[in-house]
Amino acid sequence: AGVDRQVMDADAPELGVLFDLLNSRRVREMDLAMGFRGVPSVGTVFMNRLRDEAFFAQLLSQYHGAAGATVFFAAGSVFGGTGAAALPVVGRALRDGVQQRPGASAVRGAERARLGAALLLPYFTLPTPGGAPADGGPRPENAVFAHNAAGALPTYLDRERDPGYGAYYLVGDSLPREQERNELGGDAQANVAHYVELFAALAALDFTARGGEERDDRLPIYRATGVGSDEPGWGDLPVDRGTRRALKGALVALHTFLSFFRPNGGSPEDLAAALHGVTWAGLLRLPPATWSDRSDALDAVGRSWMSTWEWLRELRRSTPALHLAAATADQPTRVPTHALIEGFGRGGQQGRHADDVFGVFRAWNTEAARRRNGGFGAFMEVLRAGSERFAEDRFPEAEQPGQEEN
Repeated sequence: AGVDRQVMDADAPELGVLFDLLNSRRVREMDLAMGFRGVPSVGTVFMNRLRDEAFFAQLLSQYHGAAGATVFFAAGSVFGGTGAAALPVVGRALRDGVQQRPGASAVRGAERARLGAALLLPYFTLPTPGGAPADGGPRPENAVFAHNAAGALPTYLDRERDPGYGAYYLVGDSLPREQERNELGGDAQANVAHYVELFAALAALDFTARGGEERDDRLPIYRATGVGSDEPGWGDLPVDRGTRRALKGALVALHTFLSFFRPNGGSPEDLAAALHGVTWAGLLRLPPATWSDRSDALDAVGRSWMSTWEWLRELRRSTPALHLAAATADQPTRVPTHALIEGFGRGGQQGRHADDVFGVFRAWNTEAARRRNGGFGAFMEVLRAGSERFAEDRFPEAEQPGQEEN
């Protein structure tokens, strides 16, 4: 869909005239189905229609019904098109609420302290495109990324002008990585993973875990974290020791599942036979039929975790790389358990089962023995808690110097 002049003129016809004056013909006629193509000034006009959507009023109503237990968090680039267009509009819309109009009641806006945002500074560049877009419209250009960011940041850094978020997390990279391709949008624009995007997700978790910011006159709060090397690792993650332990346990659980229950995402030859006599399975009272009865659930977990493994591989192969898991092979079974967590590891039991999943199973045995309940749900609990126990023993925090004690 191109630029819809009816949308542009609906509330203020003079806005359409101003749009014509400020933008070239190729911008005015570009196809917006693929996003706003590095032209946030166009995107903000359409994003403003968010206020008129029924779901937006419903969203704010549910927020107030939760009695302060809900927070909002947005993440987007300030140097591109769609993200740069949406961030300021979403913040202001959430703060302003919904005005009363025929057939609809007014809904007051959200508290500033409950709104957070991650501002993504330039962290990638684009290769030279193979040709002009079919509609002749603009294409995002590296040359304007820094210019766009420099123009947008004052909006957020000035407490008198900012869109209304209570906290801003600034995330970026001083060594932008060139993407593999330059596509306008759609499935073809599925770029490989980048650690900056993970840090933005961690910002959302941080803001949510704290329930937003304290209510005071200092809002907004600005937060940033430093990375101590060209290729970040565990010590650079802005998380505490307990969270690192949980993350390492999750990686052990994923690797164990993809090595034994669904090898490399596929089906094992006879899972029930392979688990015959395994201690934790007996403690959880899991009969052999469990694994065939739950095959659909196990298949779904296998597919999801194989996607996660590929994501870890992309983070590991990118420039700069994020060194968390040694996902250097496309098949998890080719990575030994003792070498899974990068930057950690210690000598342990030597012998036939020193480096395979049965080492993890011993930790699962301990967790299973502590539980009174059995069944498949208990298995999933043991998968998590037992893997954390194994990770804490096999990949202890003290092995990586310079990390804080929390």
